[in-house]
Parts: sequence; C-alpha cells; structure tokens
Amino acid sequence: MRSFVPWIRQLDERILERLAEDGDSTAWEIAFEAFGRVSQDRVTERCKVLADAELVERHERERVGGRIEIEWSITT
Repeated sequence: MRSFVPWIRQLDERILERLAEDGDSTAWEIAFEAFGRVSQDRVTERCKVLADAELVERHERERVGGRIEIEWSITT
C-alpha cells in the first residue's frame, strides 16, 4: 500500500513507475514514450521536484558532438 504524500501528483507516480521499469531516461523519453501528451518541460519540472525530495537523481551525459543530455534515475 502506498503512503499518501500531499504534494505528489499523478504524473510524479507515472514518472517514478517509468524510471523503475525502464531505468535512466531523459525527460523527452519519459514524456514521449510513457505519456504522449505531456510536455518535456512539464516532466522536467516534476523531476526537479522529485529530485528535491531525493526520489530521483539527475545525471549529465555527454553525447555525440559534445552535447550534454540530462537523464533521470531513481535514487538508491
């Protein structure tokens, strides 16, 4: 049974479920693959809230061409 947390949103639960099932993901991957109509910016905003609560961690990954991409993961 899940505990009630007043600030948590349904989107937060979906983000956490997605990360638990599929591992590290970018906000774009989470928004597109899991939710379709949720914007990448909204997912990023909620991931930051979850990071402040120490439920997820932010990782910077360097991609081809030196581009930095942010990935989110569940904390351990």
